[in-house]
Amino acid sequence: MNSLNTSGIDQWFVGREDILNVFNRCFVNRHMRNGVYFYGTGGLGNTWIFKKIIADSRYFPGRFIPPVIDFFDTANHNIRGLQNSIKKSIETKGVFDEYDAAISQIKESRAELSYLGSIATLEGRANSIFIECCNKAIAGREIALLFDTFE
Repeated sequence: MNSLNTSGIDQWFVGREDILNVFNRCFVNRHMRNGVYFYGTGGLGNTWIFKKIIADSRYFPGRFIPPVIDFFDTANHNIRGLQNSIKKSIETKGVFDEYDAAISQIKESRAELSYLGSIATLEGRANSIFIECCNKAIAGREIALLFDTFE
């Protein structure tokens, strides 16, 4: 079950068809990786658009839309927290093992008070591994990640 309550969204949703059309066109060419960046000031219905997308996804059985990654969650205020939220959303068993090992290595280096340059190198390596793991996790799948950010 998605974390956003989608009951009654079809009846309450008004407008924004242009945004929904842009979002749905991104799935026309499944071999391409696409992104839609929709923004607006608070109160314009940005979160409602996510609710509508989630509600409509029930009509596309091959499309996987995990719960919205919300930036109001303080865990998402840093890179590792955000990566962890993404990982939880799309994880396929064992795909992120190499990333988890890289994070463990960083923690061990910090505990040993290693040289800051070596920790920075490990951080960069972990970020690269994270992207590789995400690519493996989404391969052959139609996935939409929704990020609800601050206005």
